[in-house]
Amino acid sequence: MTQIHMNIAGGYMRGEILKRIEDNPQKAAVEVVTEWIDLRYGSWIRSNMPDAVFAIKNAVVQGEGDSMRGSFRLDFDSPNDEDYFVRHVGGKIIPSDEVAE
Repeated sequence: MTQIHMNIAGGYMRGEILKRIEDNPQKAAVEVVTEWIDLRYGSWIRSNMPDAVFAIKNAVVQGEGDSMRGSFRLDFDSPNDEDYFVRHVGGKIIPSDEVAE
């Protein structure tokens, strides 16, 4: 099993994600970021790879305001789906011996 590691661009973190966090103070930042990841990347996968089985894992939010950074991993059931995603969207494939369960 492998996963795809994705860093969230700083412009998204300082822009629309920060606004979502500020607009949802009742939620933890990582919860808001996970929702954004699903909206942005999950929606793309469901539209372009309708048979793909995937999960969003290890969402991380560090820092605050302009210094906020984020990343996450995608776990696909099929290596073919991983390859397709990386070719069309990007990300770094993490080898199975580096994936922590």
